[in-house]
Amino acid sequence: MKKLITLLFTALLACSISSAFAKSASDVNALVFSTPRTIAPFNLMDNHHHHFSNKNFANHWTFMFFGFTHCGYICPTTMAVLKKVYANLEKTDMANNVNVILVSIDPKRDSIKRLNHYVTGFNKNFIGLTGKPEAIKAMTKKLGIMAMKVPGKTGKAHDYDITHSGSILLVDPTGHLYALFSMPHKAESIISDFTTIKKNYNN
Repeated sequence: MKKLITLLFTALLACSISSAFAKSASDVNALVFSTPRTIAPFNLMDNHHHHFSNKNFANHWTFMFFGFTHCGYICPTTMAVLKKVYANLEKTDMANNVNVILVSIDPKRDSIKRLNHYVTGFNKNFIGLTGKPEAIKAMTKKLGIMAMKVPGKTGKAHDYDITHSGSILLVDPTGHLYALFSMPHKAESIISDFTTIKKNYNN
């Protein structure tokens, strides 16, 4: 049921983005914006206790995923795919200006220490972002990321799951939302699409 709800959230996100002037290019599977979207200003903290804002997107391509460290399936599976994508890009030096970011949608439980342990477990260069709940909520809302807290069986405050969108967002070197990769994620497809997108960028 949780996987079904997640797939539904992802489909709704894709539909909302499609209505916002996105298009699927004939030579890629990703959803590419005909006009890259502006990302509203934000200020979060990364897994090394450094402030991270829109300015940090500059001069990098960024794969950005919204998830949380207690996630049982979607997050570790997606992060494993991104690990494979990054490893393949490293072989051709394409990873030199690429960031992979996990934005926590569970700031109450995802401490910076826990987040750092989680993201670096996939790759030492991966970045984890967290912040105040209201800041995370504002960011997800503006980007169309859907998340719903599901209470656990015990009813305790820290016993809950979060069903959320599973899409990976691609941010361009100017800090604009450029494309979206929908589930199911396959490393080979993402690598191929990104290579094509980067080749055609600004053409």
